[in-house]
Amino acid sequence: MNIIVVFPKKEAALKIKNILMKNGYEVAAVCLTGARAIEAAGRLESGVIICSIRFVDMMYHELKDCLPAYFEMIVIARRELWQEYGGDDVAYLSLPVSGFDLLDLVDAMQREILQRIRKDRTKPKARTGEEERLIRQAKEMLMQKKGYDEEEAHRYLQKQSMDSGNTLTDTAWAVINMF
Repeated sequence: MNIIVVFPKKEAALKIKNILMKNGYEVAAVCLTGARAIEAAGRLESGVIICSIRFVDMMYHELKDCLPAYFEMIVIARRELWQEYGGDDVAYLSLPVSGFDLLDLVDAMQREILQRIRKDRTKPKARTGEEERLIRQAKEMLMQKKGYDEEEAHRYLQKQSMDSGNTLTDTAWAVINMF
C-alpha cells in the first residue's frame, strides 16, 4: 500500500518517513507542498497521506478534496491547531506523536482501504440507460415471439448469458438480432 508523507518542513517529513521505513512500510513519496502530494497521489491507485495541517500552498482539507477515492489521510498537528482548523473527516494524531500510534493507525487505514477496494470490485457495475433499454427490448421480443411472461424472459436471458459466458447486455443484443 502506498504512503505519501507531506510536511512543509523537510526534516519533519524525513522523520516520519524513517519511522515508517524502519518498520517495514514503503514510502512512495515525500512532498513539501500540497500540489506535489496531489501529483504523487494521481500516479497511484490508493494509499495513505500522512501530513501536517497546513502547507505552503494549501490546508489539509484542500488536499483531501483533491485526492483519488481510495486515499485516506492522517493529520499530525499540535492540539491547538487541530482545535482551530481540524475536522472530523480525517484521522488525527497529536504532537508529539508516538511511533506506535502512527504505525497502528497506518495499519488500520491500509486494511480499511483494502476492504473498500475489495467491496467495490465485487459490486456489479451499474447498467447504462442504453443497456437497460436493450435488455427490456429483448425481454419484450421473447414475450411476443415465445409467449414468455416477463420473469420467464428474464430467466431465459440470464441462463443464455451464463451458458455463453457473455454479459446480459450482449445476450440481449444477440436475442434482438436473432428475431
